[in-house]
Amino acid sequence: MSTTLTPALPADLKTANQDRPDPGGGAATSSRKRGSKRFGRRTILFVASGLLILAAAAYWFIGAAGYETTDDATVEAHVIQVNPKVSAHVKTVHFDDNYQVKRGELLVELDARDYEVALASAVANLASLRSKLTESQAQQNVAQAGLGQTKADLASAQATADNAQSDFNRNEQLYKTHVIDRREYDGSAAQAKSTAAAVESASKKVTSQEAQVRLVSAQYVTASADEKQAETQVQQAELQLSYTRIFAPFDGRVTKKSVEPGNYVQPGAGSKKGVLTTAEPP
Repeated sequence: MSTTLTPALPADLKTANQDRPDPGGGAATSSRKRGSKRFGRRTILFVASGLLILAAAAYWFIGAAGYETTDDATVEAHVIQVNPKVSAHVKTVHFDDNYQVKRGELLVELDARDYEVALASAVANLASLRSKLTESQAQQNVAQAGLGQTKADLASAQATADNAQSDFNRNEQLYKTHVIDRREYDGSAAQAKSTAAAVESASKKVTSQEAQVRLVSAQYVTASADEKQAETQVQQAELQLSYTRIFAPFDGRVTKKSVEPGNYVQPGAGSKKGVLTTAEPP
């Protein structure tokens, strides 16, 4: 669009020009007037154009003075790909291109149902193994108590055997001196043999119970290790579930959105696999 401006002459100047006689004739005077008017119009157009250019330059300078521009965003900013750590379908996207984000702000929610099921399974497995560990602990306590009882029985049998052996030794001397008869002597001998057999039996029970204690102790160690592994699996499942919510790693601006609800995303680097690109302020 072009605009032509024509300046208005003062009234007294118009009157003076009208009343002034034409010394060189009407044609010459008319030619000079037309030339003067064309020159005036051109001058006004040039001045107006210059003013418009200056005004546009001033507006651009004022509007862009606080910004730096570059063809490479990495010159004045750290560009980092924000990628998913688990595979899932995108449920919700909470940002758009050029969106200003704060550190810790939720950006993307993935479908977490598979990971919720995995976590529930891991928690159930942990509960089962903890129950087995408790049972193993009880068995270990019972085995230890049984070992204590067999050792007490062995001590009692040993004391009885020692007493019977003392009686037999004494009766043997009395029999030789004919103080006691054969029947009493044979009775003390049989008692000594019986109590000795009881000691041997009690000793075998102690050995068997010690083996049982070692077995249940090994089972307890295994159950304890299984419990720790199950705890690790629960922690891993919780971590995987937490990855279904993607947060901004720092304050910045989203420079490239590459994900939409319903998309299937998976771990990986690169602009084609990344959920978004954020430019950290310099």
